[in-house]
Amino acid sequence: MSDDLFDGPGSADVINWEDLEKRLLLVQPLELKVGVPTKNYGPKDAIEANVHVLDGPEAGSVYRNGYVFPLVLQGQIKGNIGTGRFNLGRLGKGVPKPGQKPPWTLSEPTDDEKALARKYLASDKFQQNTAAPAAAGAAPADDPWSNNSAEPPF
Repeated sequence: MSDDLFDGPGSADVINWEDLEKRLLLVQPLELKVGVPTKNYGPKDAIEANVHVLDGPEAGSVYRNGYVFPLVLQGQIKGNIGTGRFNLGRLGKGVPKPGQKPPWTLSEPTDDEKALARKYLASDKFQQNTAAPAAAGAAPADDPWSNNSAEPPF
């Protein structure tokens, strides 16, 4: 998660849910991905999403195009896939089934949490976190990166 307007190849952000436990999250589900290869569990379905962190040390940061693998979280956000709408809630753990780990869940937001989300959505930081890089204009004739000359610019 950088303030640069560029990313390296394969730039989907990895979401570590443990690091985000008890954080207020604003999740924008983008697309259902079927059969995503995983290191230890074979192909699994996931929801690609932008996850905005609204409080704690990472407040104002966003995980872009991250994969949501936890099944309960998927169930909570899948209704907004591709709608442009967000899901808001505090990340926590639910009640585990016998022999399983507790599932990750989003709790119902309070009125104060909703107010914080509205403030974030109206902020410059949200605009920065969601803006596409501006299209480059025509390069000036003396711009060494314009490729107007036969010589490399370096």
